[in-house]
Amino acid sequence: MKCPKCDKDVPEGFLFCPHCLAEIPWVKEYDTVETRLQKKQLEEQDLPSEEPAAVQPERSVHAEKETTGFFRWLFSGTRLIMLWLLAAAAVYFLLYSRSHTYEAFYQKAVSSAESGDYKAAIENIELALEKEPDNLQGNRKLAEILELDGRPDEAVLVLRPLLTLYPDNVDNYLDMCRLLGLQQRYEEIRTLLNDCSDENVLKACAAYICEEPDSTLPEGTYAGWESVELKSSEGKIYYTLNGEEPSSASIPYESPIILKEGTTVLKALCVNGMNVPSDVVSWTYVVTADVPSPPEISPESGIFHEPTRIEITVPDGCKACYAFDEMPTENSTEYTAPIVMPTGAHVFYAVLISANGNVSEYSFRDYYLEY
Repeated sequence: MKCPKCDKDVPEGFLFCPHCLAEIPWVKEYDTVETRLQKKQLEEQDLPSEEPAAVQPERSVHAEKETTGFFRWLFSGTRLIMLWLLAAAAVYFLLYSRSHTYEAFYQKAVSSAESGDYKAAIENIELALEKEPDNLQGNRKLAEILELDGRPDEAVLVLRPLLTLYPDNVDNYLDMCRLLGLQQRYEEIRTLLNDCSDENVLKACAAYICEEPDSTLPEGTYAGWESVELKSSEGKIYYTLNGEEPSSASIPYESPIILKEGTTVLKALCVNGMNVPSDVVSWTYVVTADVPSPPEISPESGIFHEPTRIEITVPDGCKACYAFDEMPTENSTEYTAPIVMPTGAHVFYAVLISANGNVSEYSFRDYYLEY
């Protein structure tokens, strides 16, 4: 018999089509429990596609458990790795922070300088100063390393701003004076200390301070010969007489200075044992061009019969010159003591010469000595 649904042959006695499970209408009364049992048998034997569907949920649950366990393990491992990474990062940050502080860089600079590696020392101290730019200790260490590296001029540039930031720091001034002295920048030392008002600094740097020289003759106008003496409690004095600024290359003072006729501007300074000059001090003197009066001569003209001495009166600040039977000049014989009158007839002439070189009119006497 053919199946009324799928039109395929159905073996005799089958109540259901083995192909599509449609009910075969052999006898009507078999639509009972027997029919259902046969259908169940066919379902158990002949439905392979549905069997996997029946067991599929069990495999899915197992797979799900396996998957869940894997991800649990995975997430648990990731969490552990993350914790390790965070711990490592914290340790690194701590070590980095400690190794990149001002103090760490400073100590590296000190160690490098002690070993003679000045390049590394300068690099490290500059890194330290990036952390604390105004740090007194760090800047002084940088200046020290630069000096050791043969760069005292750069050390001066580092120390100079510290004089403003720390105006009462004695060590800064002492180091500046010493470094400037090494470079023979003595004028800068004088200016540096002139601009300082801190008594402790000035006391500590006293060896670099030079006092001005002093003059024994006050400024003013003078008639006739004058001389000036210069004095100083320290060092060497140098001076000029033409108004120019004196220096250690000017005339060294060794003896009193004779003032000539006219106006003289005397400028002087002192240089101490550290080669630091004092401030320049100046005096102005005016010497008038007065000409001495003709000298007085004794005795008066006459005839003499016994030995006689001739005398000339010489005022202070002048000298006298004389000659017999000719006009004297400033180059004639200088009068120093009474002169023995020669025998015979003679004319005695004399002149006075002031300190500024002015020559007086001459005086004369006629003498005739006969024994």
